[in-house]
Amino acid sequence: MGVKLTEEIEDYKKPVSFGYGVQNPKYMLVGISGGRLGCIQTGVPFTKDMSGRLFQRVMNRLGYSRTDEFSEKPEYDNIYVTNLVKGVVLTTDGNNRQPKNHEVRYWMGEMRLEVYKIMPEILVAIGSMVYDYLKDEKIGPEVLKVKHPAWYGRMGALNEASVAWHDMVAEYTITLGKNES
Repeated sequence: MGVKLTEEIEDYKKPVSFGYGVQNPKYMLVGISGGRLGCIQTGVPFTKDMSGRLFQRVMNRLGYSRTDEFSEKPEYDNIYVTNLVKGVVLTTDGNNRQPKNHEVRYWMGEMRLEVYKIMPEILVAIGSMVYDYLKDEKIGPEVLKVKHPAWYGRMGALNEASVAWHDMVAEYTITLGKNES
């Protein structure tokens, strides 16, 4: 039992991704941590898994991505995508889990440095947990918030005819607007 706990604690320190996108974007979108079926496999936040597919689809719809929802190396315009926790955050049996406070704190300095280097105009927290951390730590410029794609996915958003998909497009459009560059 102690070995598994040690492995779990150390995994969050193993970097998976330090973000992906363009320098000096209008928006830096920040998730909590990489998913086991997405970012942990591709090294790019919000790719491959359900959340990644929905995120990529909405970014394409709004003109921030030139690639489709299945791309593992999206071609972004005017956005940069990252996670607060850059390492692996899984249960001992390999499922996604929410990072613990000390795991987020471990990566907070890296997050500050990333914001400094990328120089976004606006941070967009993907989910309430990320929003709370960014506001509490006073990281970056203005901070906005959108629901996590997984929430919409659980509501059926993979079906483009669903209310959940239309709600996701509406929320992200209101928050980000359409890309005009």
